Amino acid sequence: MRLFALATVAAVLLLSGCSAVNYKAAMPDVSVNCVDTLAGMPGTPLRFPVEGEEPDEYEGYVEFAQLAHCYRPAGGAAMPVALYKLESITPPAEVKVSVQLSTGGTFAAALDVLDADMRPLRRYGFDAFVRRGSTYALDVFLNPSDHAPAYLLLMPDAAHVGRKDVAVGSQGSAAPILAGPVIFTYMSSVEVQTENPLLQGGKVRVVARPHRTAITAGK
Repeated sequence: MRLFALATVAAVLLLSGCSAVNYKAAMPDVSVNCVDTLAGMPGTPLRFPVEGEEPDEYEGYVEFAQLAHCYRPAGGAAMPVALYKLESITPPAEVKVSVQLSTGGTFAAALDVLDADMRPLRRYGFDAFVRRGSTYALDVFLNPSDHAPAYLLLMPDAAHVGRKDVAVGSQGSAAPILAGPVIFTYMSSVEVQTENPLLQGGKVRVVARPHRTAITAGK
């Protein structure tokens, strides 16, 4: 009975978060292999998911540092960017960029939509991302046109890097109380303030999906 009680205590402690592993966002390296033109940068082809194999909302996140390359524009400072090719994406389509909120670092993302000559068509700063639960998300709509988007350029938003996302919530805790062979669990909750630092790195996901008709909202 005593061994059972100790095992139950251990289980309660695990459920209360004592075994959580602290996450720390990886920072991209901009000290080597910089390019001064986007044309010289390797790009990642963006494709529609195979029907029936679409990732759920928690899948497909990667560290931005794994995707990023060093780009040094003329007269500017080196910066980490990730280039996506849209050659396999046929408009009308939607591209969703999501970043995970974390106290270990949240990617303050920005996105440029580029044409085939890599000239900017639209820009979305981090303030265009909408908080949805534990993520920030941006929906980019691609419609058929004579000047269609050909690339997406993902990068940190310098205006938001160094800031914090602050949220107020509640945190519950469980404390086991042994009374002979009986175990009672005392539950309590307190108001907590969570600070998620906005950084040059963090977990991000970019997913495209087709649409049957052109999209007029949020262009």
